[in-house]
Amino acid sequence: MKKLLCLGMALILTVSLTACGKKLTTAQAYQLYNQAVQTVNTSTGLDLGVSTAITLAQDTLADYTTYNTSLQKQQKDGFLKLDALFTMTQQGQNSENEYSIDGNTAFVISQGQYKEVDSSLVEKYTAHCQMYPIPEEAVTKVSSGKKEGNPAYTLTIDPTKAESLVKSHLNNYQMSTDSVELEIKDVSIILMTNKNGEVDQIQLSYLLNATLPESGTTQELSASTVYKIVESGENVVVNMPDFSSLTPAQDETDSGT
Repeated sequence: MKKLLCLGMALILTVSLTACGKKLTTAQAYQLYNQAVQTVNTSTGLDLGVSTAITLAQDTLADYTTYNTSLQKQQKDGFLKLDALFTMTQQGQNSENEYSIDGNTAFVISQGQYKEVDSSLVEKYTAHCQMYPIPEEAVTKVSSGKKEGNPAYTLTIDPTKAESLVKSHLNNYQMSTDSVELEIKDVSIILMTNKNGEVDQIQLSYLLNATLPESGTTQELSASTVYKIVESGENVVVNMPDFSSLTPAQDETDSGT
């Protein structure tokens, strides 16, 4: 009976199938990942943490950059509230910006100053908080394990079918892939579950060589992003900035990643 129950749960794409402790087929793992993508990308209410590390290495030199974002959003009756606190650390230096949308008004906040901007700018600089669909055939292998005592599943991705994912990921961190030849070597996705058997963390990792054809220079790039789903749905509360403690920005420059 339990086996039949687990099979039925898998067929209806219920994430709690992970609680059964069974190994997943590539199709089941893909559906589990796709459900996480839908949660992050389409939920009207979302509390999400996104942590990314990107390393560029050439010969004996390496450039290591981390990005951390805490995003909350809630959309009701066509009215969007969004707030995202973004921190970038490079060579020991921190840069912090906050992006907010309150209905028809959007702001960028930096160094105690705020500036009203078009909402498309906020969407641009928070696009890295989205997840990336992949074709089902891109999942070539699934392995099971444990993370913090709960089931976790590692999806091995065919690098030849991951170019769109990798380029979108880099572009959303304002890293242009134009005029660059990419040799994608390894791609993996880890799905981590909570005590209820629900996927609440997703880790995307990849390794590639990036070559500039004009100079022939090649750099090795490694990237890892962890998405932490804190909560989704109508109960998510968005804490908007306190503008009474801020001053209007005087310059015309945009702040971004």
